[in-house]
Amino acid sequence: DPKLTFDLIRNPDFGSPRLSSWSDVEEIRLVDGDKYKLEVVYGKLYSPALSNLVGDIIPYHVWNKAAWTEEAIRKERSAEDLGIDPEDYNVMRALPVSERDFRHRPSSSGPMVLEPLNGEARPLWKSAEIATLRRNEFYWERQPEFEFIDYLIFDPALGRETSEIAFLSGNMDIYTARDFQVERYRGMSDDYYVLERETTTYEYLGFNCRTGPLANKRVRLALSMAIDVGDIMKYVVYEQGQRISGPAYPVLPWYNREYKREYTWLTGDKKGKTEKLDFIPYNVQEAQAILKEEGYALDSSGTLVKDGQPFRIRLVNSSGGGARADIALLARQNWQKMGVRVDYEEYEWNVFIGQYVFPGNFDVVVLGWSGGLNFDKRQLFHGKYAPPRGLNFVGYNNPKANDLMDEILNVYDPEEQVRLSHEIFASIADDCPYVWLFSPYSTSVMDRRIVWRKQVGTNPDGSAKLEDRPVNSDYITGAKASLSFFVTEFKRNEQAPDFTEEDRKR
Repeated sequence: DPKLTFDLIRNPDFGSPRLSSWSDVEEIRLVDGDKYKLEVVYGKLYSPALSNLVGDIIPYHVWNKAAWTEEAIRKERSAEDLGIDPEDYNVMRALPVSERDFRHRPSSSGPMVLEPLNGEARPLWKSAEIATLRRNEFYWERQPEFEFIDYLIFDPALGRETSEIAFLSGNMDIYTARDFQVERYRGMSDDYYVLERETTTYEYLGFNCRTGPLANKRVRLALSMAIDVGDIMKYVVYEQGQRISGPAYPVLPWYNREYKREYTWLTGDKKGKTEKLDFIPYNVQEAQAILKEEGYALDSSGTLVKDGQPFRIRLVNSSGGGARADIALLARQNWQKMGVRVDYEEYEWNVFIGQYVFPGNFDVVVLGWSGGLNFDKRQLFHGKYAPPRGLNFVGYNNPKANDLMDEILNVYDPEEQVRLSHEIFASIADDCPYVWLFSPYSTSVMDRRIVWRKQVGTNPDGSAKLEDRPVNSDYITGAKASLSFFVTEFKRNEQAPDFTEEDRKR
């Protein structure tokens, strides 16, 4: 299973976004006589190798070439069906990953496995119903404290309020609070725990840096300066996040908290003064002054024009509403006030990604990044990792940043890794390939009857020694791991325990 997983990641036809992390791997081989051992051979030093080797494993019995081909034949995607010479047939292209049955019939080797809705009939789960997970009796580590988990899947057409009603009526134990609900639940602390945790996620507006006006980083700076991120924090996410100034998650050491942008003011009381700024300030007058230096001027209609052409951008977003729709609305309004003509387009997610984001068919996109715990940022920002080789779909390319991103891969000293990461952060942030917005908090609300059964040792008979702790334990709230890593150790009591402050800190 691991060998096939790694082989597929390295295959461009598989379309893995992690391809750049495996570009230096020369060979992956099984070890004769040891079915639990695998050797990965790198052609040169690659310091984040161990962290990249950790991840989800896909099952060989589903993803090997024979199984893939069998499914393609069943779906009439064989070489014969498509009229392709068998010598030229590529099953990954004929039946892309996104169209395979695995999402309807997933396999799992974790602590919980999917409980079929109707025997072994496909699919094993269905939208707008309950997806049930069952305790995996073959799991190698500690068994979950419960036998089943029910995930309630709500039909979006019914409105998101439906899930909160189910929670408040006692039909759900854990509820992910929406940003505007968090303060209300904080006022209900006698009944609920409110767990606010930092995430490995950030939101941004991405500029197409390849051609046109946005290839100029000063134009990108001006557009960034015309976005009121403070308003987004206050009115869109209700302060449920941290504002960011560059390409990293604040929860990780690679985020450069010391970064300051050096800027010389063109207007106002500070004209001519140079300051070091924590964040790009919201200042429309200053943004217009930057654009004036780059050759733009307002015509009689209030439109910014250069060489007789209006400054026009296409802002592309996914449909479905939510915070990104609000961000797009504020961006559009702010840029239009400054004199930029904005054509706004929305598309269904798969169309948005496949036909607009990856091909670079946009001027600005509204997106976010999630995951990726090490310091290797090549797939997002290195010049050679534009799609399909990577995820640098904004076309950002800075030789200095490229060199730094290559250099850090040879560094194994932790302190030097942090130093270089901060230098990479500053180099990219200075160029404004994105409007850096915020890293959201993840806030879970739980019934106070739920406890964390923490393993604190081993009993004389070899069984786990367990103690009940509050789920808002400092250990859980301060952990960088997802809350899902702890859920299998949660248990619901008949009554809410009377924990002390000392219990929370232990």
